[in-house]
Amino acid sequence: MATQAVVRQRVKDYLYGSNYNNRPYEDLLDNSGDVGAGDGTITVANMANWGVGDILEFNTTGEQCLITSKQSHLHISRGYNGTTAASVTDATLVTKNPKFTISKIDNVYQLLLMNFIQKSMFLLLVLELSVIQIGIMLYLILDSKKYCLCIIHAQLLWETMNQQLLILGR
Repeated sequence: MATQAVVRQRVKDYLYGSNYNNRPYEDLLDNSGDVGAGDGTITVANMANWGVGDILEFNTTGEQCLITSKQSHLHISRGYNGTTAASVTDATLVTKNPKFTISKIDNVYQLLLMNFIQKSMFLLLVLELSVIQIGIMLYLILDSKKYCLCIIHAQLLWETMNQQLLILGR
């Protein structure tokens, strides 16, 4: 099954496209140690690319921080934009001023996943269709740009649905 990080990356690849110039700047923490949830200063590998007012997002946790000052370290306000401060390991990938935040990606994905599972369960339980028949129907229904995110993550969605079926004893 695809990990959460892989799913997030696939969504970003779809949203930003293959041109890396369209993506927000990414950097690595260079803190000489992990960053605790209460830490107010961090160091990144390329300090010159960051400034006061930038929003830094930790790619592992989705926490956002506002950069309040910059000297030899970045001074940050943790838990910005309603996110929760969390510990992260050194060399964590961070994104500068993300257009599509981790929180937004996770929220949309969860909505798509739940919608997909509900519709699939209806087809299985009410119409008594096989998983293969549902797959063919969903391919035909979802084969449009509007639902491309579902198609990108079809493997993960099918695995999740199959887990739900095992729970139901089907």
